[in-house]
Amino acid sequence: MIFRQTGITGPTLPVLTLGLMVRDCRPGAPYDSVRKTVLAAVEAGITSVDLATGYGGGAVETAFGAILRQDLSRHRSTLFLATKAGWGDGSPRTLSDSLDRSLRQLGVDHVDLYYHHAPDANTPFEVTADALASLVRQGKTRYVGLSNYSTEQTIRMAGLLHATGAPCILHQANYNPLNRWVEDSLLKTLPGFNMGMAVFSALNQGLLSNRSIPTPRAGSRAEKAWQALVSGVQTGEPAYGRYPAGADVREHILRMLSRLRAIADGRGQTLEQMVLAWILRHPQVTTVLVGLSEPEQVPAVAGALNQPAFTADELRQIESILPPR
Repeated sequence: MIFRQTGITGPTLPVLTLGLMVRDCRPGAPYDSVRKTVLAAVEAGITSVDLATGYGGGAVETAFGAILRQDLSRHRSTLFLATKAGWGDGSPRTLSDSLDRSLRQLGVDHVDLYYHHAPDANTPFEVTADALASLVRQGKTRYVGLSNYSTEQTIRMAGLLHATGAPCILHQANYNPLNRWVEDSLLKTLPGFNMGMAVFSALNQGLLSNRSIPTPRAGSRAEKAWQALVSGVQTGEPAYGRYPAGADVREHILRMLSRLRAIADGRGQTLEQMVLAWILRHPQVTTVLVGLSEPEQVPAVAGALNQPAFTADELRQIESILPPR
């Protein structure tokens, strides 16, 4: 496993983080599969885990807490546990109550990182920053982070947090070859606040994978992501780049995926592996969340780290395929 430091002085994390946004962690087959996957990931060096208070109505954290007690208690000091709460709600009560709930569900006395899940238009940023700083002072979280904040919002909130002395170390953002908004300014902004980036939706809900070519499977998350991408392009969402006027967006996207896969094949990688490596080419990216549903997927994603760095020609080819921004 490869490790990177968050910012200049923050903790060192594996470049892959296990994302546990799964829906069914009840006793039985789903839980058993989650348990085996978690253990396989930790064994492979993926010791950073991303959770949220409300994932699965709390079942995800409860299940991980059981795995932690049953199998990983001796590894707690080497695990980096991150959770998040406050989607559109940055009030002190919500942030405090949600973290307390997470600690109960996980069966721990603190987490390593607590993200504010998304900005709040109704609570002053100063109030949210003070609430997060208070949770650090109480010892309930070592660090805080931001998620789904724009660049401008990040500059404002990170500045407030640093003024309180609270260590804000990561921004968790949606980033992949089909959604490159962070490249315009956020990636360049974070080092100035001693922050790194954690990336979610790296494979665009499975659309950027070999199994989505030639077309995503009907009813799959990838198909829904494909439809959302097409809709976003058609309505002019700037994060998705510019597509040729009058083009059949669906066919254009599928052709892009096929061309990207051809480059991956030439590198001896799956499309998934190449996409992860492409994201990690940015030194500002500290870690990428990978959502795994079975233990057999662990060595497959780890394979993203085993190939040589991209050549200048490969990067030019990829850039020529992706929509201009």
